[in-house]
Amino acid sequence: MSDKKIPQPNKNAVRILKEAIDNNERNKIKSILQDFAKKSDVNNINMSHSNNSMSIMEYALKQDNFDMFEFMAEFLDINKIVQYAGDDTILVSVIVDETPTVLERVKLVLKYFSLKNVNTEDVMGFNSLYYAVDRYIRQFSKKDYGENIYINLYKNVIIELLNCGAKPDEHVLDHVIYDGKMQELLEIINIHSKYRIVEEALYGSVMCNNYDFVEYLIKYVKDINFLHLNHFGTKKRTILYYAKKSDFRCDDIIELLESNGAHI
Repeated sequence: MSDKKIPQPNKNAVRILKEAIDNNERNKIKSILQDFAKKSDVNNINMSHSNNSMSIMEYALKQDNFDMFEFMAEFLDINKIVQYAGDDTILVSVIVDETPTVLERVKLVLKYFSLKNVNTEDVMGFNSLYYAVDRYIRQFSKKDYGENIYINLYKNVIIELLNCGAKPDEHVLDHVIYDGKMQELLEIINIHSKYRIVEEALYGSVMCNNYDFVEYLIKYVKDINFLHLNHFGTKKRTILYYAKKSDFRCDDIIELLESNGAHI
């Protein structure tokens, strides 16, 4: 993240650039960018002229002008877009826009985005996968979720992110587990993640008394008596220990763990 502002073209130049993108005028776009490159960083032209920055690449995406995005990607570097303090990455920005083309937009960004940027955290510690999971969960709170096209779209966005190496960190897993009803989402993350999540997710599920999640995850755990740090990060205990000491003790979960060889 940066607080240093980059010199920008005037509003008229931005207007001409927008029109050139909208009209697919490749030669004009290239000429404008080559001219501006003599003065500043073309990767960070702000197309919004507001407090919220929008790069030229993001502008093309949000117009669903994918041909222009691909054309500009030949001589612009999406990984050099400066993220100002408080701004979303271009990936998060397209994820949170609930549009029928969200999956196409995400696929295009991932084609050029580095893994480091995929897993970039914002000021709250949330990465791009967190926002995709959040949008997926939100769809189920809507009255018409049975006919909601965005459920399947965000499911596939999550799979695309996981397949390219997005990290299901503690914020992501907590969001899934504490919601308590998204077992399909938990299964998607477990199957597609390049990171092992079973032990962390099992611990969270035990602490939340989610029997269904525990029953699902226990099939994938390598050692049911693995040690896990407590919330304070001071001591490591077995999963059965946490189940028995929980303020919200669930005997069914304890019985399930013990029947699978768990001990304190």
